[in-house]
Amino acid sequence: MPDLYTAEVPADQSRQAWQRQALMQVVERIAGDPEVMAHPALQQELQRANTYIKQFEAIRNEQGSALRVMVDQQKLEQFFRQHQLPVWGSRRPQVLVWLVEQTPDGRQFISQSDHEVIRHIRTLANQRGVPLIWPLYDMDDLVNLSETDVWAGFWQQIRQASARYQPDLIAAVMLSSSTEAETEIQQLYWQLDQQQRVLRFEHSQPEQSAVLRDFVSQLADQLAANYSVSYVDESVPVQLRIGGVQQWSDWVVLQRLLESFPGVTQVDLMHRSAEYVDTQLVLSITQTGFLQLLALEPQLRLADSVAPMQSYSLIEQQPDVAERFYVQFEPR
Repeated sequence: MPDLYTAEVPADQSRQAWQRQALMQVVERIAGDPEVMAHPALQQELQRANTYIKQFEAIRNEQGSALRVMVDQQKLEQFFRQHQLPVWGSRRPQVLVWLVEQTPDGRQFISQSDHEVIRHIRTLANQRGVPLIWPLYDMDDLVNLSETDVWAGFWQQIRQASARYQPDLIAAVMLSSSTEAETEIQQLYWQLDQQQRVLRFEHSQPEQSAVLRDFVSQLADQLAANYSVSYVDESVPVQLRIGGVQQWSDWVVLQRLLESFPGVTQVDLMHRSAEYVDTQLVLSITQTGFLQLLALEPQLRLADSVAPMQSYSLIEQQPDVAERFYVQFEPR
């Protein structure tokens, strides 16, 4: 997945046009709601898109001459915070995609990594910042899962075959075509497994590229709605007891990690022992939104408890103003 705040735009346009297009591309990628694109405040900011451009360079991509543009992350996040717009941060669920196509010879997995359908989906997913995992379709996969299992939505089999990839979410995608009034129609039916809850969607278009775009757009919008966070007016305190912090260098890494979460405005170390630390965070997002982001961070894992140990205070003990959560730190 590319840097969320870096855009690629065609070079053969005016400076104002490519700056505006780059900013729109990044906003679409991080917006937690498609309606953000029509927000009056954003329309005003697009008129001064140049103030959001940090740097750019000339490149060549599959479409020809282009510009790679880096957008000012801090300034754009400040805009979202100021207008309390939902933002979809860099911690995003990885989606495993099983892809089956109805052909004249029957239903078949689309397994070749260079297949035009996979290439098209991959390009569209990169534009929206959707991390995808593609199965290997090796002997283990083909023994445990058939095209019919995916087509029929047999989720017990799909989940069992998917377990080896450790995805956050699973998508089962089916492609077919039909003829209506002498016009060929491309159809795409897909299901998304979200923690044992299956959502179902269907798209039809005259062109395959259009139906693939509908699929990726719907997937991105669905994930953004579920995993974006919204800024709030008041400060929200949260206390964490974090195990696995054995050395001072571990705390330094942990502090930087916590500060990288959107909406974390302050990280205070309250107590430290040989095995864990007590921290208090100040959030500008909801507690629920923060915990949802925390669940997507591979170096942090919510736990039932962290074994209490003798500790010493680094700052004066604070009253219990926030609920405490137990977290295990697993540094890379």
